[in-house]
Amino acid sequence: MDVNPSFKNSTFIAVGRFVNKKAPYYTILAFNKVLNKFPDAKLVIGGDGVLYETCVNLIRYLKIDNNVSLPGIIGREDFLGYLEDSLAFVQHSITAISGDQEGTPVAILEASAAGLPVISTQHAGIPDVIIDGKTGFLVEEHDVEMMAEKDDIFSRK
Repeated sequence: MDVNPSFKNSTFIAVGRFVNKKAPYYTILAFNKVLNKFPDAKLVIGGDGVLYETCVNLIRYLKIDNNVSLPGIIGREDFLGYLEDSLAFVQHSITAISGDQEGTPVAILEASAAGLPVISTQHAGIPDVIIDGKTGFLVEEHDVEMMAEKDDIFSRK
């Protein structure tokens, strides 16, 4: 993978299925708080799944349609382009009530390998590949407030 992030856009990228263990609604809630400090920031969440419509409705309810894009499934070339143009990769993984959880998400591995910081949770295999404070930031599961506070990623811009 030949990707060189430029950190030129105030965009965060997330990619994954819209399912409980990936908790895309938590990513949206945290991003909504980031907008209070950085109103021009953007979030792109690529993927599809059972929580897609829930996330669309949450975005509409929060009135952040101009800042959050849910383009559906993103192809490999588009994903690489987002990695080049984004400030960070974000994913708020949790252990679902059913017990379902991540292993080590491939998208996090790819974002990190591309040199993009990862903002995620201390969940399953994620702390094995992201060094908190060095290659990204890790917060506790369900901690939307702390995830939003990782906006110091803007200092890379």
